[in-house]
Amino acid sequence: MFARLQCLLNRHAPQRNAVEWDGRDFVSHCRHCEIPVRRIRKRRWARARAEVQRRSSDSAT
Repeated sequence: MFARLQCLLNRHAPQRNAVEWDGRDFVSHCRHCEIPVRRIRKRRWARARAEVQRRSSDSAT
């Protein structure tokens, strides 16, 4: 129950055996709520942003 509360606060726990490097960030899925997550700093994971939004913002700069 405590883990699901953390998910609601955007503090996710990755599936450690499925973490991958996408060329920019470490990515995985939350082991509690199954949404895609990205590592934002050591021991801190948050919901992954949509790739479509990321690409459009990268090309705008």
